[in-house]
Amino acid sequence: MNLSRLFILAILAVLLMLASGCAIGATVVKVEHEPLKKTSVKREGKVAVTTFADKREEGHREHIGNKRNTYGMVLGWVDSDGEIEEIITGYFADVLKKTGYEVSTVTTLPEDASSKYDVIIEGEVLDFWLDIYMAVWQDLTIRIRVLDSATLKILWQKDFSSEETNVSWFELKSDYETVIREALTKALNMAVDEFSSEEFYNIIKREADGME
Repeated sequence: MNLSRLFILAILAVLLMLASGCAIGATVVKVEHEPLKKTSVKREGKVAVTTFADKREEGHREHIGNKRNTYGMVLGWVDSDGEIEEIITGYFADVLKKTGYEVSTVTTLPEDASSKYDVIIEGEVLDFWLDIYMAVWQDLTIRIRVLDSATLKILWQKDFSSEETNVSWFELKSDYETVIREALTKALNMAVDEFSSEEFYNIIKREADGME
C-alpha cells in the first residue's frame, strides 16, 4: 500500500470520527438535582418507602439514553452512575423527609408493617430517557402510590412527569447532566408541593388515626 493511499485512509478515518462526534461508546453521567424549593409546613407520620420498580419500556432499561452522530444514527448510549430506580427512590424519600415525615426505606415489607408504619409508599419508574441530536432531550415519569399499611389498598396515586430540552452543539457530558438535573428538579419540586399538601397529609393522618 503506497503512501498516498495511506494518507487518504487516514483522512477518511478522521472525517468519520468528526462525523460521529463523541457519540461512539458509553458516557456515564451523574443523576442529580438542583436544590429543591422550601416548604413552609412540616407534616408528621411514619411511612415506609419500598424500592421503586423499573417499569421502563423494553429497549430503555439497559441504558438511560442514546447518543447520535451528526447524521442522527445511534452510535452510543448514556448510562447512570448507579441503578436508576434506586437513585430515584432515594430522592423521593428525601422529599418526604424534607416535608417532615419519618421515612424508612425498605426493600421488602416486614410482616408487622401495619404496626410500624402509617402508610406504605411505592413507586414505579415509567420513563427516564435522554436523547441527543443537535440538542439534548430528557423525559421522565415517576408514578407514586400510597398504600394502606395493613391491607395494601391504594389510597392515593399520582404521576410526576417532566421534560427538558437544551441545545448541545458539542455533545458534552455536562450538557447531558444539566438537562437531567433540570428535568429531575422539576419533578421533585412537584413532589414537594404534593407531599406537603393538606390532601396528602389527611391521607396519612386518617390512616394513622384508624379512620375510614
